[in-house]
Amino acid sequence: MPDIPNDLAVRWEAADAEVRRAMMHRRRPGFDDDLGELARAVSAAHHKIAAVYADMAALKDLPGPLAAAAEAAYRHHTRAAADEDEHRPAILSPAIRDDVATLWAYHQMGHQVRPVDVGIGLGSHDLSVATYAADLWRRATFPLIVFTGANAPTTRGRFPRGEAVHYREHALSLGVPAEAILVEPAATNTAENLTLTRKLLSEHNVTPRTVMLISRPYQQRRAYATCRKIWPEVEVICGSIPMTLDHYVAALGDVDRVVNMLVGDTQRIELYADRGFAIPQPMPDNVRNAYQRLVDRGFTTRLVA
Repeated sequence: MPDIPNDLAVRWEAADAEVRRAMMHRRRPGFDDDLGELARAVSAAHHKIAAVYADMAALKDLPGPLAAAAEAAYRHHTRAAADEDEHRPAILSPAIRDDVATLWAYHQMGHQVRPVDVGIGLGSHDLSVATYAADLWRRATFPLIVFTGANAPTTRGRFPRGEAVHYREHALSLGVPAEAILVEPAATNTAENLTLTRKLLSEHNVTPRTVMLISRPYQQRRAYATCRKIWPEVEVICGSIPMTLDHYVAALGDVDRVVNMLVGDTQRIELYADRGFAIPQPMPDNVRNAYQRLVDRGFTTRLVA
């Protein structure tokens, strides 16, 4: 690098390598990586190389074109760092993270994915349900997918034609053929998802012995308990797109929404069993205590009166 002192050139090479590493790591995170820490690393790397370019631009004997290029690079990396800071992914507060993680783990059924007769994608705001259903179909986990769901108040804006319809469109875009998908567009709750799906399959002369319910990660246990109550003759397993709690929160971008949904689903495990909507499920004391602490902190918007 001409006209640049050797120590500055060394700093530039190290900072440039750090930016490249940080950005690559952020684009391809490991399963257990903290996305907030990855974003902070990218921001710090941009700040570091911006400082190098500022020192370059300040060199008295630097030719005009190089000085202009250094100034432009300084502005670019300063803006990039600011963008990283502004769009840093949603991150759970340490004050609640352990309790949220406890509920998250409780709702994972841990079922082993295996071949079944039908995959049933339960409608929600989460398009990853359709993504995962398409992935499992490509892996021959099931030959037929049913997407079920109308709209909830939280999904009308995102899926104006209905959850199941949008899920189907997404699966088609991922290569699932139309003949491998049925759509049930009327269900407004999990019980209706199952009863209307069973009716739809019967109309198509399909009587499954085994099904896989594909849902949001924190809906697995409630979906399982509801299915065992409403459709006891079918063997059911549950699954969701593999994703850690921190990755899910960051992908959704809304901490309060995730925590409120987790708290609401935890309440429904016992409440719906008491009301006869689902089979009872065990709830360990650590889950019950974590739930109560989150309620006490005000995460109550999804509670049923």
